[in-house]
Amino acid sequence: MITLKQCMAHLSDCEALAAKGKLTLRRATAVLAVCHAWLALRDAVLKYKTIVGEGNASSALVLLRHNFH
Repeated sequence: MITLKQCMAHLSDCEALAAKGKLTLRRATAVLAVCHAWLALRDAVLKYKTIVGEGNASSALVLLRHNFH
């Protein structure tokens, strides 16, 4: 599984290729969509950790179900 850091590095590489005109719009759009998905996952995990840290496990489960179903 690719990490968020790897995804962002790949996005940077793709941006450089796009700037040189060597990346198709289709591929750039796909890479951007993947990175947005990883950012959404990161945000959900951070919210989950915050809720669990507050001792409200049932709210954390609701949050995860809402974000990933």
